[in-house]
Amino acid sequence: MLETASHNPLAVGLKDALLPQPCTLVILGGAGDLSRRKLLPAVYNLALDAVLPTNFAVMGFAIDDMDDIGFRGLARAGIEDYSRRGLDPKHWPDYERSLFYHRGNLDDPAAFEGLRHRLEEIEPEFGIPGNRVFYLAVPPSLILDSSVEIRAIIPIL
Repeated sequence: MLETASHNPLAVGLKDALLPQPCTLVILGGAGDLSRRKLLPAVYNLALDAVLPTNFAVMGFAIDDMDDIGFRGLARAGIEDYSRRGLDPKHWPDYERSLFYHRGNLDDPAAFEGLRHRLEEIEPEFGIPGNRVFYLAVPPSLILDSSVEIRAIIPIL
């Protein structure tokens, strides 16, 4: 189901403009510098601009020893330091509650199985029907490494 976006400033003048469908953004390498400096602040700005669906979540996935609270702290620090718009105390709680983290290694199929289970727990809470967007925020050397078989992981997710 698609939502119309009458409040979307980018849709002014467009008849029946559409918002993206509800989904989860899964950031592989989610605890890294790219996420902190660019991705999480950019998604926050999209949320402030009301161009994201209301049913939206972000799942960071990385090897760093972190939990949801730590990931939310990483996002907050990135927004405070690098966002084009400052952190809005009225909107932060809504964004923060949609941030999650799962620890795992890219070459560990069991970690991806755990990620799948975690997504299956979170998505119903947000009314997300299993739509997922995967962003590879990892160094190219990890993708080129023969030990990482992305094709083997895809059926798990």
